[in-house]
Amino acid sequence: MSLLCDLANKYRTDKGTQGEGYHSFTPFYAKFWEETRFKVSSVLEIGVNDGLGKTMSHGSSQKMFQDYFPNAVIYGVDINEKFLFNEGRIITFKADQTNEKEFMEQLSKFAPGRSCFDIIIDDGSHDIIHQQITLGFLFPKVSSGGWYVIEDIHTSNWGWGFPPGHPDTTLSILKRLASGEHINSKYMTPNQAVFIESQKEFCEIFENGRDHVTSIIKCK
Repeated sequence: MSLLCDLANKYRTDKGTQGEGYHSFTPFYAKFWEETRFKVSSVLEIGVNDGLGKTMSHGSSQKMFQDYFPNAVIYGVDINEKFLFNEGRIITFKADQTNEKEFMEQLSKFAPGRSCFDIIIDDGSHDIIHQQITLGFLFPKVSSGGWYVIEDIHTSNWGWGFPPGHPDTTLSILKRLASGEHINSKYMTPNQAVFIESQKEFCEIFENGRDHVTSIIKCK
């Protein structure tokens, strides 16, 4: 088992491998990040776990990343102010992932002078439309050689807004991206889609059954 898996299970994030309903995403991530984890200087994650009434703990994912990337500042974003906390190299702030103007204003306030992030993770609302809106305006904030992750895209299999297999689901657009086709998302501008297509080195989708699906895009 990788260090990332050990830390995920220590802090009880559902990205890990131990726990009822956990997704086992960390073995997939570790194969990309293990050899370069000391070089990562910044991580931006949408979604701060509240830790209330669940098997997971508060801020579990941010705490995991703080330990795994020892030279990185970890930024956490959530729409619910009650979930925010600061600890060590963890800085969290409130923003709506569907409101580009507000999000960028908050980003410049809490991460001043930082134009890009080595890793961006969308573990926010899991709403299909929200995922695509956020990908459109945040992908340009990934550093060259960095990574953009969209987690919990199994909501595309659950009929959240569209029936499973519909071409407008996030899973469908990412499969097109992975195969070199046009994204054709209704929820980003044509320029945003072209930028993602042109700056993608590769896209991989990890499916641990129908209800545990994540993705990773490597930026050129």
